[in-house]
Amino acid sequence: MGMIDNADSVREKAQARVGEPIVAVGFVQPAGTWGAAGLMQLLPLAGMLKQKGANKDAGALNTRGAMFRSNRQTLVALTAEKLYAFETRAGWGGMKILDLLAEWDRKDVAVEIADGTVSKQLTVDHAPTGGHYELEVTTMGTRGFNDAFLVEIARAT
Repeated sequence: MGMIDNADSVREKAQARVGEPIVAVGFVQPAGTWGAAGLMQLLPLAGMLKQKGANKDAGALNTRGAMFRSNRQTLVALTAEKLYAFETRAGWGGMKILDLLAEWDRKDVAVEIADGTVSKQLTVDHAPTGGHYELEVTTMGTRGFNDAFLVEIARAT
């Protein structure tokens, strides 16, 4: 497999970790990551502080950890009944799935989606745990990679 994954190859990698058929996959990151990246170009410390706040708001679905951890994205795989979130890492040979961050019944998840300039804002609430996660899904320059994911996750509401 090449160094760059497409939606089908990412789905195959996720399917190897999930016991039921996957209907869509997508990548999410803490809400505000794009804004923090832009601010970092002008004022590096301010950008890092903005990213630190975004990381906190993403909660357990944040794979960036501390302020200086590498920029990783969370892979979300949706099946008919469940939502799976995985920590990933890009590297030689493409994307690698590391750890399972969450496995939730879709009926327990409420999702709100709002349009943004380069991404869609995704607010995910998990009722049983009271978890609230502020994320974004990149839409600009992705050649539709996350389109099926956005349609499918909207059905969670």
